[in-house]
Amino acid sequence: MNEELATLQAMMETLVDIMGADSTRAYTLVSYVQKVLPCQDPLGRGYAVKIFAQLCSKGGHQMLDNIRKQLVCMIEWLQGEQKERYYPAALIL
Repeated sequence: MNEELATLQAMMETLVDIMGADSTRAYTLVSYVQKVLPCQDPLGRGYAVKIFAQLCSKGGHQMLDNIRKQLVCMIEWLQGEQKERYYPAALIL
């Protein structure tokens, strides 16, 4: 988990103007953040949520499909039986 946390911290520092010409990098970042969200480490979840929020606010129309998919996933997490997913779902929503 320390490696993932270090990666997330580095992403937070370099997240300026990521949605410009390099949208594939942004989509790669979104997929990585989605993998980290269900982790047990609250610090990792916090960084992942902050990165996802920044991508959503800067992404505009390009991020709309990812936002919709993530919202559907979070609603499924809240309706599911795995209680460890409730908190990350609430953070995203």
